[in-house]
Amino acid sequence: MTTVDTNHYAAPTEIKEITVVNTYDLEEAASKIVPKGGFDYISGASGDEFTLRQNIEAWNKKGIVPRVLADVENPDLSTSIFGHDIKVPFIMAPIAAHGLAHETKEAGTAKGISSNEAPE
Repeated sequence: MTTVDTNHYAAPTEIKEITVVNTYDLEEAASKIVPKGGFDYISGASGDEFTLRQNIEAWNKKGIVPRVLADVENPDLSTSIFGHDIKVPFIMAPIAAHGLAHETKEAGTAKGISSNEAPE
Protein backbone atom coordinates (compact mmCIF):
# COMPACT_ATOMS: atom_id res chain seq x y z
CA MET A 1 0.00 0.00 0.00
CA THR A 2 1.32 3.43 -0.94
CA THR A 3 1.32 6.10 1.74
CA VAL A 4 1.61 9.83 1.19
CA ASP A 5 3.42 12.14 3.59
CA THR A 6 0.93 15.03 3.67
CA ASN A 7 3.32 17.16 5.76
CA HIS A 8 5.74 17.38 2.81
CA TYR A 9 3.42 16.78 -0.11
CA ALA A 10 3.27 19.48 -2.80
CA ALA A 11 0.14 19.10 -4.93
CA PRO A 12 0.14 20.70 -8.37
CA THR A 13 -1.05 24.32 -8.52
CA GLU A 14 -1.40 25.05 -12.24
CA ILE A 15 -4.87 25.19 -13.77
CA LYS A 16 -5.14 24.63 -17.52
CA GLU A 17 -7.45 23.07 -20.06
CA ILE A 18 -6.67 19.57 -21.21
CA THR A 19 -7.97 17.54 -24.11
CA VAL A 20 -8.91 14.03 -23.08
CA VAL A 21 -9.68 11.41 -25.68
CA ASN A 22 -9.69 8.43 -23.35
CA THR A 23 -8.88 7.53 -19.77
CA TYR A 24 -5.58 5.91 -20.74
CA ASP A 25 -4.30 9.20 -22.17
CA LEU A 26 -5.61 11.05 -19.12
CA GLU A 27 -3.78 8.68 -16.78
CA GLU A 28 -0.54 9.11 -18.75
CA ALA A 29 -0.85 12.92 -18.66
CA ALA A 30 -1.61 12.86 -14.93
CA SER A 31 1.47 10.72 -14.25
CA LYS A 32 3.59 13.61 -15.54
CA ILE A 33 1.90 16.22 -13.34
CA VAL A 34 0.81 14.62 -10.06
CA PRO A 35 3.67 13.79 -7.66
CA LYS A 36 4.53 10.07 -7.64
CA GLY A 37 3.11 9.27 -4.20
CA GLY A 38 -0.22 10.93 -4.99
CA PHE A 39 -0.39 9.46 -8.48
CA ASP A 40 0.35 5.95 -7.23
CA TYR A 41 -2.37 6.30 -4.59
CA ILE A 42 -4.96 7.61 -7.06
CA SER A 43 -4.19 5.22 -9.93
CA GLY A 44 -3.66 2.15 -7.79
CA ALA A 45 -6.41 -0.22 -6.81
CA SER A 46 -6.82 -1.25 -3.21
CA GLY A 47 -6.44 -4.74 -1.84
CA ASP A 48 -6.13 -7.43 -4.47
CA GLU A 49 -7.44 -5.09 -7.22
CA PHE A 50 -10.62 -7.19 -7.65
CA THR A 51 -12.86 -4.21 -8.41
CA LEU A 52 -10.35 -2.83 -10.92
CA ARG A 53 -10.31 -6.13 -12.80
CA GLN A 54 -14.12 -6.34 -12.73
CA ASN A 55 -14.43 -2.78 -14.06
CA ILE A 56 -12.02 -3.44 -16.92
CA GLU A 57 -13.76 -6.69 -17.79
CA ALA A 58 -17.21 -5.06 -17.77
CA TRP A 59 -16.00 -2.15 -19.90
CA ASN A 60 -14.38 -4.51 -22.42
CA LYS A 61 -17.73 -6.29 -22.89
CA LYS A 62 -19.45 -3.07 -23.99
CA GLY A 63 -19.37 -2.05 -27.62
CA ILE A 64 -19.80 1.44 -28.93
CA VAL A 65 -21.58 1.28 -32.26
CA PRO A 66 -21.28 4.47 -34.29
CA ARG A 67 -24.35 5.80 -36.03
CA VAL A 68 -23.34 6.19 -39.65
CA LEU A 69 -24.33 9.48 -41.27
CA ALA A 70 -25.48 10.94 -37.95
CA ASP A 71 -25.38 14.72 -37.47
CA VAL A 72 -21.62 15.15 -37.05
CA GLU A 73 -21.58 18.89 -37.72
CA ASN A 74 -23.50 19.84 -34.57
CA PRO A 75 -23.82 16.79 -32.33
CA ASP A 76 -26.09 17.04 -29.31
CA LEU A 77 -24.31 15.53 -26.32
CA SER A 78 -26.99 16.48 -23.82
CA THR A 79 -28.91 13.92 -21.82
CA SER A 80 -30.64 13.65 -18.47
CA ILE A 81 -29.97 11.62 -15.36
CA PHE A 82 -32.31 11.32 -12.40
CA GLY A 83 -34.44 14.15 -13.84
CA HIS A 84 -31.53 16.58 -14.26
CA ASP A 85 -30.56 17.81 -17.71
CA ILE A 86 -26.83 17.72 -18.34
CA LYS A 87 -24.87 18.97 -21.34
CA VAL A 88 -22.52 15.99 -21.63
CA PRO A 89 -23.10 12.26 -21.09
CA PHE A 90 -20.90 11.85 -18.02
CA ILE A 91 -20.98 12.78 -14.36
CA MET A 92 -18.45 13.04 -11.53
CA ALA A 93 -18.74 10.25 -9.01
CA PRO A 94 -18.07 11.04 -5.35
CA ILE A 95 -14.43 10.32 -4.55
CA ALA A 96 -11.88 11.52 -2.04
CA ALA A 97 -8.26 12.71 -1.91
CA HIS A 98 -8.58 15.36 -4.63
CA GLY A 99 -5.85 17.30 -2.84
CA LEU A 100 -3.35 14.75 -4.11
CA ALA A 101 -4.07 15.84 -7.69
CA HIS A 102 -4.38 19.61 -7.14
CA GLU A 103 -4.17 22.14 -4.35
CA THR A 104 -7.80 23.26 -4.88
CA LYS A 105 -8.96 19.81 -3.69
CA GLU A 106 -12.66 18.88 -3.84
CA ALA A 107 -13.70 22.53 -4.28
CA GLY A 108 -11.67 22.74 -7.49
CA THR A 109 -13.26 19.58 -8.83
CA ALA A 110 -16.75 20.86 -7.97
CA LYS A 111 -16.02 24.17 -9.71
CA GLY A 112 -14.79 22.40 -12.85
CA ILE A 113 -17.70 19.99 -12.98
CA SER A 114 -20.31 22.66 -12.28
CA SER A 115 -19.07 24.90 -15.09
CA ASN A 116 -21.75 23.14 -17.15
CA GLU A 117 -19.96 23.66 -20.45
CA ALA A 118 -19.97 21.11 -23.23
CA PRO A 119 -16.62 20.53 -24.91
CA GLU A 120 -16.11 22.14 -28.29
